[in-house]
Amino acid sequence: MSFERDLIDALDHVEEGFHTDELAYLALTQKVEQAFRDKLAYKLHRRFEGRGPELLVCREWQRADLALVNKDGPRLLLEAKAGYTFDIMMRNKGFDFAKLCASDLRKAAALAVKMNCSPEIYALAIATHPHAAPAPEYRAAVKYYPGVRKYATAANNHDAVKAVMRETMTDFEEVHHLPVAAGQAFGTKVSLLVWLYRAKRIEAEATSVPLRT
Repeated sequence: MSFERDLIDALDHVEEGFHTDELAYLALTQKVEQAFRDKLAYKLHRRFEGRGPELLVCREWQRADLALVNKDGPRLLLEAKAGYTFDIMMRNKGFDFAKLCASDLRKAAALAVKMNCSPEIYALAIATHPHAAPAPEYRAAVKYYPGVRKYATAANNHDAVKAVMRETMTDFEEVHHLPVAAGQAFGTKVSLLVWLYRAKRIEAEATSVPLRT
C-alpha cells in the first residue's frame, strides 16, 4: 500500500492549520521547516488516528523528520529542508537544496537498510517567498534580512524560482508542487513554494534494499 496520495492530500491542506498570517510571521523570522513539518504531521495523524497503534505518525523518529510507522517498522520516511527563494536564485552561492535533499535521502535509505525494510522515502523542499522587502525598521525581527531585501524583486517570482529548481533538481522525481499562501507579516505578503521529491536513483545507489515504488 502506498501512502503517497495521503501525503499529497495532507500537504494540500497544511496552510489550514495556521492562524491568519501566522505562517508569514514564522517564515520571515526563522526558517519554517519545523513549523511546517509539525502541521503536516498533525494532518496525517488526524487522517490515520482511527487505525489506533497499527499506524503511527511520528516526528523525529530515528532522526527522520517525519515517519509513518507500524509494527514492522517505517512505512514512509520524509525529510524536510527549508530555505528562501533568494537561496534558490543565488544557485551555488545559496542554500543547495539538491545537495541537502540528496544527503537526507541517503540517510533515510541507510536507516531502511539498517531496519531491513523498504519504506517510501521523500524529500520535502520548502522555500519562503517574500513578495516585497519589509521596511528597515523590522530588520531585527526578519531573519536573513539582507538577502530578503536584495532579492525581493519582480524578477524573483514564482515562475523564475520554479525554473531554477527544475534545472538544479534533475536527480529527483518531482511528486508534487504547490504554492502555499502564508499571509502577511511586517507589512509584507509572504508565500511558500513547496516541492515533494523522490530520488529512486540516489536511493538505489545508497542501499542494497530495493525501495518500494
